[in-house]
Amino acid sequence: MKIFTHEEFEPSPKTLKFILEFAHTYRTMEYNGHRMAYCLN
Repeated sequence: MKIFTHEEFEPSPKTLKFILEFAHTYRTMEYNGHRMAYCLN
């Protein structure tokens, strides 16, 4: 079994940019006890 170190597991800059854009665009809210996702764009 291969053991991954922190340096090997670091995502690419392109992946990080996508994750940040997604995180800033989508939010969640609780409505009647259920969590719902919605888009700000």
